[in-house]
Amino acid sequence: METRKVQQVGGGTYTVSIPISWAEEHEIEAGETAYLYTHRDGSLVVRWGDREERALGAVDVDVGEERADAATWTLDAAYGAGFDRITLHTTVEAQRESIAARARTLIGVDVAEEAEGHVTVRWLLDAGELSIHQSVRQLRFVAASMHEAAMASFAGATAEAGYITDRIDETDRLRRLIERLYTRAMVLFDELDRLDATRPRLFAGYRTAYELDCVASEAAEIAQAVDRLGPAASTDLVEEIRSAGDDAREAVEAATDAVTDGGSTTTVQDVLDGADATAESTRTLQETVATADPPDAVLLTRVLDSVRRTVRHAERIGQIALGRRVRT
Repeated sequence: METRKVQQVGGGTYTVSIPISWAEEHEIEAGETAYLYTHRDGSLVVRWGDREERALGAVDVDVGEERADAATWTLDAAYGAGFDRITLHTTVEAQRESIAARARTLIGVDVAEEAEGHVTVRWLLDAGELSIHQSVRQLRFVAASMHEAAMASFAGATAEAGYITDRIDETDRLRRLIERLYTRAMVLFDELDRLDATRPRLFAGYRTAYELDCVASEAAEIAQAVDRLGPAASTDLVEEIRSAGDDAREAVEAATDAVTDGGSTTTVQDVLDGADATAESTRTLQETVATADPPDAVLLTRVLDSVRRTVRHAERIGQIALGRRVRT
């Protein structure tokens, strides 16, 4: 870090000199244009040239023909990196078809061109129309509804396991959108202002989205276990496990609300206390299942494992929320 005096030139223009060694290193000469980015947090960023706008403008990638999944993997990576226009080159028709099909499942993009040797996908939305926190809230709703349905199916309620597992695609799309917005904001300085957010808030949303996606995966695990092994028959244990699952889900919802909507430190600590109590009751239930060895012990153990991991995700989200409160 170097310091410079702010000087006034003429009637009202303020100037600050730049280090000559830095200017020479970057081949900056008198008369060139500087690009100034002002931010809501009070910072002022100075850049030369149009590298800022070109950084995520377009990308061309040769997919290769070795792996069948290489096309969709590459599209997912370029989408998450935040590029506006993604052109994937491949001579394999099946890969081009998979690229186009995958693009239609991602939020905010469309196939702009599909030719014999390439497929071009373009970004259609403006960051000013989007909100990471609103996307996190939507992800929270989907993940929580999946978990609630999965626990109901475990307790014998009629629920389609396919319906629950199919919604994994929805949570995946939302998580990838949040990852994209976060990555663009880290690269493009004016993207922060278009998103009307700060870097710490974006990072909190990005981390929370990851944990919520994991909660959705746990719900899918429960639904798949019930689908394979059938609903549980040990009535007393089922009700206790379902209650623990409900507590875990409520802890996830409360912790996520604390991240997106704020909340006092005391509120967040209450969420963490509740998650800790649920984790302890889950451990007790696991010991009971292990010692009692009921007929459906395999199913009970798998569901309890998922509930325990769900509690862990709730605790991590709570820590994110607590970090936000401490920072402010």
